[in-house]
Amino acid sequence: MTTTRQSKRTRGVSTADVKIPRADGFLRGNVTKLKILLPVGKPRAWALVATPEGLASWFPTACHGKAAAGESLAFQWDDGSMEQFRVRRLGAKRSSVAFAWRRGTEWRIYLHGRRTTLTLEVEYGPGIAARREQLRELPFWAFRLANLKSVALSGQDLRRTDMRRSGSPQRASLTAPVGEPDFEARGGLTRSL
Repeated sequence: MTTTRQSKRTRGVSTADVKIPRADGFLRGNVTKLKILLPVGKPRAWALVATPEGLASWFPTACHGKAAAGESLAFQWDDGSMEQFRVRRLGAKRSSVAFAWRRGTEWRIYLHGRRTTLTLEVEYGPGIAARREQLRELPFWAFRLANLKSVALSGQDLRRTDMRRSGSPQRASLTAPVGEPDFEARGGLTRSL
């Protein structure tokens, strides 16, 4: 989404048609769209995003079930809670996967390119409540993709390490993201424990 500045002459250049990207350029209406380069082959990328074992390595703490269209996967989160999510679609040639998410939301992953580019799209419903949910979950999705890349490249699960204290990985602490992010009333980002 972009905005256009009002017409103004600066050093002979009109800014009437200058488009300024908005800070939330990764939010397009009710769709969050994030991309990362996942420098592993497509078979490895597919194993990470479309199998219970792969998903558990970067997304939920544990994942059980069958990753097939119409089947459900049980996600276990860091706090021990469980949620069921349905696999909606698996793309041809291991190109995409779509899952039902909370409150009618759907998240999709697309894999393309030789050194796999991964695109995540999360489509929320209409209305202000869905928009709030979209904004609230944005840090959650960004962290999960960063964790996916870390796991794919080095095997290091960012949910369970903290490199800041001694330069070496430590067990999870309050500085490592835990569970689903949440906003405080004053607008700060916190974590649900």
